[in-house]
Amino acid sequence: MKNLALFDFDHVIYNGQSFLDIVKYEIELERIIPAVEEEILTLLSKYKSEDLSYNQTLSGMLEVFCKSLKGIKYSDLLYDSINYFNSNPDSFFSYFNLILPDLKKTYDVYLITANTKFIAQAVVKKFVGR
Repeated sequence: MKNLALFDFDHVIYNGQSFLDIVKYEIELERIIPAVEEEILTLLSKYKSEDLSYNQTLSGMLEVFCKSLKGIKYSDLLYDSINYFNSNPDSFFSYFNLILPDLKKTYDVYLITANTKFIAQAVVKKFVGR
């Protein structure tokens, strides 16, 4: 029986906020418009000033992002996220790559995140290959 190892994603194995980075990347790819990032950053600012709770902020950010994705396939978002992470390997903390092979020998390793499924799947694909 293996032990269990749980890792949060943002600021634990990834140096930043992956959701915001993917939003910016989707804007670069011209899949979504820059106003989406502005709305998301406004919500984040309200959270930081304690005008919104964590849940309200997260829900609002996801709602703004999801509305902007009308007509975009999930597979395209997954592909974009995989490409983004592969093109930005320095965004991941180096310790995780170093410990993961040994950790996987005796632990089942899981990613825990409040992020989108396609971002989480892209990270799993990067480190596990499936």
